[in-house]
Amino acid sequence: EISPPLSLKTVIESVQVVDAGGDWLASWKKNFNGIGITQLRSLMNAHSDPYDHRSLEYFAELRGRGDELVTLKDLTQRDNMFRGPYQVPSTSVFHDFHDKLIESYGIK
Repeated sequence: EISPPLSLKTVIESVQVVDAGGDWLASWKKNFNGIGITQLRSLMNAHSDPYDHRSLEYFAELRGRGDELVTLKDLTQRDNMFRGPYQVPSTSVFHDFHDKLIESYGIK
């Protein structure tokens, strides 16, 4: 097993998250559920894991939920040097992934 470059102790001591809903991402989840957002518009590497930008992708694939990473057909690019595929996660897999991060990093 490969150890992450950031120890759990370092993350816990150096990261502070404040959510008016009382728990990490509580307000986010409430708002997404309230207006029925089924998928994010942010790409799948825009998440809170400080260790690996592809961990959400791995999480979904390892749990047989790769179909919840939606490939965008059309996306206007600001930088022509970057090419897709562009994928966004479903709200469900995004929330489950962050619940696992909360458990894994012991921040709840």
